[in-house]
Amino acid sequence: WLLSDVNAETEEDEQRDLKAQVHNLLANFALEDDDREEAVKMLRVASEVGHDDADYPLDLARLLSLEGDPAGALEAVNAAIERDDLLLEALLMRCQLLGALARHDEAIHAAREAVAIDDEEPYSHAQLAAVLVMAGRFDEALDAANKAIAREPELPDAHLLRVASL
Repeated sequence: WLLSDVNAETEEDEQRDLKAQVHNLLANFALEDDDREEAVKMLRVASEVGHDDADYPLDLARLLSLEGDPAGALEAVNAAIERDDLLLEALLMRCQLLGALARHDEAIHAAREAVAIDDEEPYSHAQLAAVLVMAGRFDEALDAANKAIAREPELPDAHLLRVASL
C-alpha cells in the first residue's frame, strides 16, 4: 500500500506539472494574439497548479509589471521567491517593484539580499544603487554604482546611477 501511495502521489505531481505547462503554453498563445487579459488568467492557473516551479509566478510578475500592476506583480514575484529564494532575477524584480511602490526601505533590503547572493553580479549592485537613489541615500548609491561599474565597466545604467548619485 505504501508503494501505491507513492506512485499515486508521483502521478498526481506529473499531472499538475503537465497542466501548468499547458496553461503556460496557452498564455503564450494569448500573448501572440495580443490578449493580455487571457494570458494573465492562464499564467495565474499555471502558477497555482505548478506550485513547485518558480518560473510560472515569475512569468506572471513580468506580465503584470508590463500591464502597470506593480502590486499584483509584487505578489507574483513573492510567490516565485517563496519557491526559490535564491532566484536572483526574482529578487531584483522585487527591488524594482518595491521601488515603484515607494517602499524604499523594503526595496533596499531586497537589493541587499540580491547582492548577498552574488556579490559579483553587476546588476545587483546597479539595482541597489537605483533604490538608494530613489530613497535619497546618495553616498550609498554612489558606492553601489561604483561597485557595479567595477564588475561591468560597460553597464550604462550603472554610469547613469553614478551621475545621479553625485
